[in-house]
Amino acid sequence: MTGDRHDAAGPARRTWRQKMTAWLAAWYSRHPGTVVIGGFLLLVAAVFFLIGQGNNGPAEPCPPSKVCNFVR
Repeated sequence: MTGDRHDAAGPARRTWRQKMTAWLAAWYSRHPGTVVIGGFLLLVAAVFFLIGQGNNGPAEPCPPSKVCNFVR
C-alpha cells in the first residue's frame, strides 16, 4: 500500500520489551515525582547494600578450639 511505513512495527507486532519500555517512558513522563521517589529508593537500597557488605563480623581469626562458620 502507498504510505505504509515498513520499518515501523505495529503495536501487535512489538516485542514485550518494546511494549514495556514504551509504557514505562509514558508513565514516567506523566509522573515526574516518581523519578525523585525512585531515585531516593535506589539510593537507600545502595546504602543498605554497602553497609551489609562492610559488616563481616570480628576481624580476629577463629581460634583452633572453636568451629567458626562451618557449613556441612
